[in-house]
Amino acid sequence: MISDGQLDSVLRSALREDANRAVGSSNVTGQVRARMAHAIAKDSWPARRAKLLVIVAVATLALSVGWVALAAETGLIRIHWAQAPLNGQGTPIDVTASSPYETTVSAAEAKLGFHVQTLDGYAAAKTPVTMPDGRTQSVVFHPPVTAINGKSGAHNTGAVALYYSVSGDRIEIVEQMDPNGSGPLDVTIKQFDQPVPGLTKAAVETLGGDQYLVFRSPSDGAIVAIEWKTPEGVIVRINCSQPLNTDAVVSLIQHLH
Repeated sequence: MISDGQLDSVLRSALREDANRAVGSSNVTGQVRARMAHAIAKDSWPARRAKLLVIVAVATLALSVGWVALAAETGLIRIHWAQAPLNGQGTPIDVTASSPYETTVSAAEAKLGFHVQTLDGYAAAKTPVTMPDGRTQSVVFHPPVTAINGKSGAHNTGAVALYYSVSGDRIEIVEQMDPNGSGPLDVTIKQFDQPVPGLTKAAVETLGGDQYLVFRSPSDGAIVAIEWKTPEGVIVRINCSQPLNTDAVVSLIQHLH
């Protein structure tokens, strides 16, 4: 029996691989299912710049992934570096979930069962945000996965994505309950067998006295994404449409309430 924690780790691993390549963020409503369907088992990862994907729900764990996970214990965050081929043949996974939809913070909290942190009161943050396709978005709820390959999926609560414009930069804040419950943020990051141009650098860093999983641009060291887990067990991730300096990202975190 595959646990919720294992399933969640696999999906976040696949989505984090995109974050490892990207400098920028996008609205992912139309892309999440497609990435879920190819999130598992010897996928083909061409050396191209991919877009950031929201961390949503859980997918299935393929037993033939063929990765060797190397754990790096860092206290509050535990990283597994998964050795993987850059190219390979993947097996499609059919994931069933309801479509994401615009909602309110209070309605999302009722669905998720935890307090959703927002940038309310931060003068520099404006919402809703105009997305690249012309739509405006503010709070988007991503319902949980209900079936995988036609079979009922493990229980999960879904996720919420908040969109802000901060000094002209689009910020996406994704929040979901960690099915592992309390304990370290347990993450898996792919480590490819060939060099990947433009691959961002992922590392655990201490910023303002707290530990975060930080993704930095290889060109200038600016932050493209940052992830952490709250004491209540909520995984929070900030995706940046443009790389931001460390002080700007720390300011964003400090203004989350």
